[in-house]
Order: sequence, then C-alpha cells, then structure tokens
Amino acid sequence: LKNGGCSSFSPITAHMFIGISDITNVNAAKAGDIAASKSHVVVILKNTGSTLLVAEAKGASSGIQINEYNYSKFTSGGYSIMNMTNYYSQHCR
Repeated sequence: LKNGGCSSFSPITAHMFIGISDITNVNAAKAGDIAASKSHVVVILKNTGSTLLVAEAKGASSGIQINEYNYSKFTSGGYSIMNMTNYYSQHCR
C-alpha cells in the first residue's frame, strides 16, 4: 500500500488489517478491497460473482501469487473483507 501511494501507511501484521476500514460482505467485494484473517492478507483483484481473484504473498521463496478462490474460503475461513474505497480516498494520493 505504501508503494502504491498511501504515504501514511506503515507495515502492520495481518490481524491489524481487520478494522482499518469498513467491513463488507464477500458478495460486494471489489478490486482493491482487502481480505484479512488473523494470519493472512490478500488484495482482491476481481470478483466473479462466485470466486475472488486475489494477489497474495505465499512466503519469501514464492513471492506474490495470483490465485482464485471460491467465496467459501472467505466466508468460513475467518476472513474479514475490508471495503477500502474510503481508506484510499482519505490516505492515498
């Protein structure tokens, strides 16, 4: 986020993402929103209506990966979906 123009953003742990913005339903997730659990964060790239295409880090040796998951991963996997629209307009250029 900092490299993307959010100058006030500082690195935080995964569970600290929960609550940085309004929580939304997985059905309403859109590109740029963030899904966060206590131990993992993904950036949503696309919502197909039944799956989310996301960018995620899978460890230093794997780098950033693009993966597609069914909604059930996010509805039963302890994730919160952060609607980032207001966050970006208030904290990013």
